[in-house]
Amino acid sequence: MSGCNSIGRGLGLGPRGWRFKSSHPDQKGVSMNKSCSCISIETDGYPSFINFKIKVAKKLHKCGECHKEIKIGEKYEYVVGTWDGYFSTHKTCHTCLEIRNTFICGGFCFGEILEYLEEHIKDEKGHISEDCLAELTPKTREIICEIIEKYWK
Repeated sequence: MSGCNSIGRGLGLGPRGWRFKSSHPDQKGVSMNKSCSCISIETDGYPSFINFKIKVAKKLHKCGECHKEIKIGEKYEYVVGTWDGYFSTHKTCHTCLEIRNTFICGGFCFGEILEYLEEHIKDEKGHISEDCLAELTPKTREIICEIIEKYWK
């Protein structure tokens, strides 16, 4: 089972995440711009234990958000915790972590960040502040722009 965070997913009952209510600590080398569009997700659970680390992949991993491969040598976030008595781990690639840290404020559910972002972009009719986009890495900006273009069509 996995995690939501007021910092993860629905009360620890889903295949992807658990809920959290407090935001996670700043991650080195990742944008933390909360002046951008703020996606706030109501969550109602706290992990009884949680630990966040930025690691460098020594073997191939899979991102729990975009499901793309985290290649050897790439940085990723590794989270371990216990939600509702269930121990779980989560791996998030640098790109998805940058999206989360730029656009999500408050709680979130592991495995649902891109869904939150797509819903937000749809609600905003494809409008995201250019200042937000300018601060993102080219790879992350490309993903956001692809989502925006989907709603412009």
